[in-house]
Amino acid sequence: ALFRLGAVACVGLNEDGTFFYMSGGRKRTCGSYKADTPVTCKVEADLESQRYNFYAGDALLADFVPTLSAKPVTSWVIENAKDLVLHHVWGVGYVKTPQTNDAQWREVPFSIDTFIDEDFQVRPSPQGWTSIGYNDQQWKQTSLPFAHGGERFRHEDLYLRKIIRVESFERATLNIEQVYPRAEIWLNNRLVDFRNDNQPAQVDITNDLHAGQDNLIAIRVHANKLRGRMRHTASDKFTGWFAGRAFVDLKSPFYIHDLFAHTTSLSQTSATVKVRIEVKHELWGMPIDDVDEAVDSVAAHGRLRVSMRHWFPQEAHEPEAEATIEIRDLNLGETGIFEATLQLDQPALWTPDHPHLYAVHAELLDEQGQLVDDEVVTTGLRTISQDGGMFKLNGEPAMMNGALVFAMRPPLSDLARTQYCASDDWIMKDLLMIKRLNGNTARMSVHDSLTGFCNDLRYCEMADQIGLLFQWQTGTWVRSASPWQLDFEALPKYVRQVRNHPSIAMWQPANHPKFERIDEKRIWGQRVFDTIFAVDPSRLIAVTASITRMGTPDDLGKKLPGNKTIGKGDTWEFWRHPMLARGGMDTPTGYGNTWDVLREWGGATTRRVNESNWCNTVFLPSYLESKTHAYFNFENEESVGQPNWNLQKGKPYYKFMSYEINYDQGSIGRRLQTDEWETSQAWQAFSAFEAVRWQRCLGYDGFAWCCLRGGGNTATYQKPLLDYDGNTKMVFHTLAMAYQPLLAGSSDVDVVYGPADKVHPVILNVGQARTVDLHIAVKRPDGTLLCNKRYPGIKIPVGKSRIDLPSWDPPIREEGHLAFVYTVAKGD
Repeated sequence: ALFRLGAVACVGLNEDGTFFYMSGGRKRTCGSYKADTPVTCKVEADLESQRYNFYAGDALLADFVPTLSAKPVTSWVIENAKDLVLHHVWGVGYVKTPQTNDAQWREVPFSIDTFIDEDFQVRPSPQGWTSIGYNDQQWKQTSLPFAHGGERFRHEDLYLRKIIRVESFERATLNIEQVYPRAEIWLNNRLVDFRNDNQPAQVDITNDLHAGQDNLIAIRVHANKLRGRMRHTASDKFTGWFAGRAFVDLKSPFYIHDLFAHTTSLSQTSATVKVRIEVKHELWGMPIDDVDEAVDSVAAHGRLRVSMRHWFPQEAHEPEAEATIEIRDLNLGETGIFEATLQLDQPALWTPDHPHLYAVHAELLDEQGQLVDDEVVTTGLRTISQDGGMFKLNGEPAMMNGALVFAMRPPLSDLARTQYCASDDWIMKDLLMIKRLNGNTARMSVHDSLTGFCNDLRYCEMADQIGLLFQWQTGTWVRSASPWQLDFEALPKYVRQVRNHPSIAMWQPANHPKFERIDEKRIWGQRVFDTIFAVDPSRLIAVTASITRMGTPDDLGKKLPGNKTIGKGDTWEFWRHPMLARGGMDTPTGYGNTWDVLREWGGATTRRVNESNWCNTVFLPSYLESKTHAYFNFENEESVGQPNWNLQKGKPYYKFMSYEINYDQGSIGRRLQTDEWETSQAWQAFSAFEAVRWQRCLGYDGFAWCCLRGGGNTATYQKPLLDYDGNTKMVFHTLAMAYQPLLAGSSDVDVVYGPADKVHPVILNVGQARTVDLHIAVKRPDGTLLCNKRYPGIKIPVGKSRIDLPSWDPPIREEGHLAFVYTVAKGD
């Protein structure tokens, strides 16, 4: 068989079981296939470079070989297809956006358009799909969560069916974690709900669910198309529509509605856990229709039994702690809120290194002591605080280091489809890459427009078990423009949905919204803080990721930028709250900044220069010196780093310079070309390491690189640590160095030493106490040792510390490029 892609490429199968491709006027044999074994063949034709790739399965058989011509592709032809079964044909074109004088044209680098997608199957009609008698034998099987979408499947709604059978029950609810953007919910051919948001839902299906027989639950999720797009997103506007996990809950009229457990205090020998339980009483024990006269009392009585036991990594059957709560006179229609305090001895604490989890079990017993309902949640014993002016986990100084999760993953055909609902594998892959980075934190920044959301429980369920902290965005999140886009009614619902997960260390429902007035900033910030704190007082709350853009006060909350004194009516109450998290988007070597910006960072003359110029650092020294609050760098976008173009040959984003193209001119002095990608990566890696190291010297409490994976701007974003296909850039490895708990270097950011200069070593530590030796070696580029210096027996205290060591005058009398290698070893 022979396949011709217009006059550009020609590939095929030989009768002897080999493949071939045409290039340079010759037929070239390659690879092999087995008869009667399906194989997917793929051609990637880059008409701009006049080269193409040919794949069979995962094997690259033709590696960016010359095309047969540069003519446009107008046909696809099959010849001599003897004994060939064609299963599926899919073709998609990528067209670059016409260049304009506006630098922002690079935000949408190319369009994506599927021109053929044929599987030769007759699709079953959905007519009657909500009826239990409908024949769905031709439907595909899947499990939830499941997403559909992207331009390839534009306008195709998602239809889901599930048959269930239940025994006798008194009350039934269909619980749905999320649907997006809107969905019809059917039960036994009756529309029971229509969801027009992505909020968690509990649909009462008591009257439509039949005991002892088959019931059909059917969900239709409507297709989605963005009306507009935001920066760093995809040119594909058909962001995936999806249904999250769903389950039917059978309850009595007297039932547990909510269970929340969090640690209030702990030590190495004991932990105190506060458990808050909401109990509802919605129907009396007898049918109301059988009551001839109004009754004097329809109150419920009983008790709650609460227990905790080890759950992960080893599951225990016996509880570690128990408590009982009496319930008296809970009237019909009322919700009772009950609290229990559990004391655990010798607790296993939750940390990123040792993520121990407990199961909290609440049992509701009626007046006769019979079990009528129960609820189980898993959580960890851990506390979050910032007393002493530093971030603390379980009362010990720590840092939150990691990267942003944009959630734009390969391949391009899935870029939009999986934006809000990825596979389990992809979620775990991203979280483990942050762990491999020496990170312990992921900052959620999932969006496709001015607003966005991520309240996918799978993220925090996985992070609970592998040990990763989250700066969590919730299901209502504002990236830019007006802060009032935030859904204040939905915000507490999202917080309640995930608040039992110990991996979530901080709430952050906004990125860098735009404020029009000073009083608006104060009013909005207070409302955000109060809304979240009322539902969860156990975690830090960062009202936005860029407080400095809000024009926030100094550390003590007495002055605003411009040296304006805050009056009594303008008090920023939330600003001094012990659970308010402060931080900015500090980029001392980003956006084309010169090295002087980094050199002066954190001092009285700190300045910020970037493309938007919407952030001031006037109070930065006071934030870093605060004795009550930590300070985080929530988005350290450093300089641009081109990918290894050799790994992207034949892809639509091959050698496409992102909108960050001009940053090199400010920082390096000129624009780097694509053949200088190694220099580009080296500069990004070096500047990132020095910037993070210097900010650690200044006392920062954490960093979140923007971002982990290069999927933004339709796979052309070049700041990230990984390219779009998942290959690590040099910056990934230098940032992993900078994130080490124990780090040595110089106490300045000088990169040129003169004859009179000395080296001023410093050791930074977070965590355990230790005794170490420091060895500094000065080497030529070829590895030749010029001189060295040893500092033995350095005592480092527990916690977060900076140890400045005596200066050293290295005996160097030659000019040139040299490497100063700092090695920390365990001391005697």
